[in-house]
Amino acid sequence: MSEETANADGVVEISCDFVRNRSVLLTHGDLRPLFERWHRHHDTNRLDLAPEHASQFENALAAFVLHLAGQSRNRHMTWTVNIGSPAINLFLGGDTISGGVTGRVFTEDVATFPKGQFYQEAIVGGKGPFRSHATFVSHDIFEAVEQYYAMSEQRPAKLFDLGGCRFAMAHAHPDYDEGWFTHLTADLVRDIAAKEELGRIETRSFGWHCGCEERSRLLRALLPTYLKQPAELFGDELTLELACPRCAGRHTIAATEMQAFAASEALRKKGS
Repeated sequence: MSEETANADGVVEISCDFVRNRSVLLTHGDLRPLFERWHRHHDTNRLDLAPEHASQFENALAAFVLHLAGQSRNRHMTWTVNIGSPAINLFLGGDTISGGVTGRVFTEDVATFPKGQFYQEAIVGGKGPFRSHATFVSHDIFEAVEQYYAMSEQRPAKLFDLGGCRFAMAHAHPDYDEGWFTHLTADLVRDIAAKEELGRIETRSFGWHCGCEERSRLLRALLPTYLKQPAELFGDELTLELACPRCAGRHTIAATEMQAFAASEALRKKGS
């Protein structure tokens, strides 16, 4: 894939480097194409988000991608992060197989808690889901992720905004250099190649993708209700509008389109 094509699709390349003699994995990259792709999604679907919520989501998206880049290539994962005062929920989902990620911000009817709540759910190699949870006190999503690592992953991690949409995440591995890790800063990470011996493990690709972008999946999800109660699904309307729970994307479905899909599915099943 060329860089021009990758950027058009919002695909980002995340470098995974092992810091030799420190036992630390560094995942890092330029997230600008992914942010731009999300903003196009945001504008297309007329999502109404306050600037501070959009900024929080960008940081959460960066942290999630850098987290996924440090995982094995057989995982489906979701994060649900509740941040209080004012209360919002950040949802992120993705996998390390296709590299697709998605997510959204919930701002209405969000529960409030004395502390922030961080939930991760993972399916690993088809097994699970495995659920983990942590609490945090900061309104900063990076600090929330770092607290989650300390409590649930039982190893430290640090996230860094390097400027210009470049981000990095340091993942501690067994026997890591604790003193060096503790004093890591964004400035040190920007210069790390000049001061530390790095071993490139691999480069991982991630891009914005949600299942609702596949029209047939939307129609198939509605099919059971349509077959049982078509009148209740559409009522007196010729169309209905759906909001995807994963990305908040808006989709208009016509009754005639649903009817044609139901007929094609019936023919497909009859022929199989």
